[in-house]
Amino acid sequence: MENKMGREECIIQVNEEDWVRQMEEEFKEVKQRSKVEFKRWKGMSIYRVPLSLKKLSEKAYQPQVVAIGPYHHKKKKVQLKEMEEHKKRALRVFLDKSNKPLHEYVNALTPMLQDLKNAYQQHPQLKCSDFLKMMVIDGCFLLELLRTSSSDKDPSYARNDPVFSKYGLIYFGPQLKRDMLMLENQIPLRVLNKLVEVACKKDTYPDVTDSILNFFELSDGNNKAKFKNSLHILDVYRRSLLSLGRKGSKVSGSRRCMDKVCCINSINKTKNKNNGEYQMRSATNPAEASTSVPPVRDCITSINNNKNDEKDRKSWIRHCVDKISFGGGKLRPPSISADDTKKKNDEFHMRPATDLAEAGIQFQCMESGSRYLDQISFHKGKGKLRLPPILVDDATKTIYLNVMAFEWFHVNRCLTEEDKENYNEGFHVTAYVFFMDRLIDTAKDVSLLHKHHIMQYTVCSDQSVADIFNTLSKDICIDSNHKLEDVQKEVAKYYRKTMPGCIAYAKRTYFANTWVTLSIFAAIFLFALTITQTVYAVLDYHKSDAPAPEPGLP
Repeated sequence: MENKMGREECIIQVNEEDWVRQMEEEFKEVKQRSKVEFKRWKGMSIYRVPLSLKKLSEKAYQPQVVAIGPYHHKKKKVQLKEMEEHKKRALRVFLDKSNKPLHEYVNALTPMLQDLKNAYQQHPQLKCSDFLKMMVIDGCFLLELLRTSSSDKDPSYARNDPVFSKYGLIYFGPQLKRDMLMLENQIPLRVLNKLVEVACKKDTYPDVTDSILNFFELSDGNNKAKFKNSLHILDVYRRSLLSLGRKGSKVSGSRRCMDKVCCINSINKTKNKNNGEYQMRSATNPAEASTSVPPVRDCITSINNNKNDEKDRKSWIRHCVDKISFGGGKLRPPSISADDTKKKNDEFHMRPATDLAEAGIQFQCMESGSRYLDQISFHKGKGKLRLPPILVDDATKTIYLNVMAFEWFHVNRCLTEEDKENYNEGFHVTAYVFFMDRLIDTAKDVSLLHKHHIMQYTVCSDQSVADIFNTLSKDICIDSNHKLEDVQKEVAKYYRKTMPGCIAYAKRTYFANTWVTLSIFAAIFLFALTITQTVYAVLDYHKSDAPAPEPGLP
């Protein structure tokens, strides 16, 4: 007991020891490096997937057919080495069609060299000449791949070409598309744009974004503003799934912890008069964080100087030690009981699709004009949940895992106000995956969504689709302030109502079949006739028991 009290006193009565001065020195070094690091973070867009995610599904992040960019450039995999020869053939055709020498393309990319390198989280371990060579070869290969996919016959390649012919794309197409949508397998989109600009062949090589959308059979090319400043092919694909830049799309309010460097400016032991919350202030970007970090002794002194309510102060300090994170924002004192937490979770927890259908909620597939993942809506008056259609195939898991990883690392980074407005940042695809994970629990849920034309799939069974969505959200965090979270709460509230469930049960039990419905109406009609006959019989009985009037009386 005495040891425990001693440890508590040691935590509370913090003195200015050596480790405090050491941390202050480290903060000074961070301040000096912050401007350079912030500039590099801003230009970063192609990331290394952590080993913790790769262990869950390693194949989803490793290219199987073609290596694009430096991360998998010199892998010893046989399939990747074979595609290098096809890349050189694509470069030859590209140069022949443009009638420009190779050095013009290299010279055009040279001023962009440092920016291209900064786009990668892990700096490429290549010489400048080797890096430019890789950018040119990979860029020309992608442009040729996009061009040949939109034309039936191309005299530049043989009819039996294993990659660029019609039949080659049928065989390699699905594998190439999957590899081109991997986060680690990207090159900046400005490389492709610069190559097309130097080639001056707009008729042969049209707009790069349109070519990418056509290659992946996505029909969203009319909304040019949405694809402004796209970073790479994966980014273009993600934007095509969402209604970014359109009215009604909601930007998430919070930020994930790894997207900003936060610091504690002060711990104020003053309760908010309105809601009794303890307040913590945090910086919103790394540059601000580095300049606003106070001396550690100031934070400690602000705790030690407050001698009011010693018991409450100890509880608050222990709570800070246990709960503090880089997320910033508000900290609540640990006064919420487990029962209250469970009640709150049950209140806003959305049930699977089959349970919602039993409660009277109807499912409706969106029309072709509004098939974006972030446009899911719920009509409270009609109890109708509108969902976009989705096609699930063998590549779905890989694609969504990489899009979610890109959102995790990049989308909510601290950008300029112009970038925020253009990009409309948020965990939109991740929120959709979480929404579908809650909606789909078993094969019966998939079958129900398939019945309403929401879920189409080419995989083996309903259970396979359910397994895909149940594993996609594993070990992934989500922004709780997203628009779809509001939809889930509305659906959960509607589910708890009694009357819609009774009506749905009646429809499902008594009106699901025509003959059953006719039988019910016939029974009701006969029951009504029986009641009418009984009423008339009672009235006749009372009329016969009434005394007859005496003669002569009026």
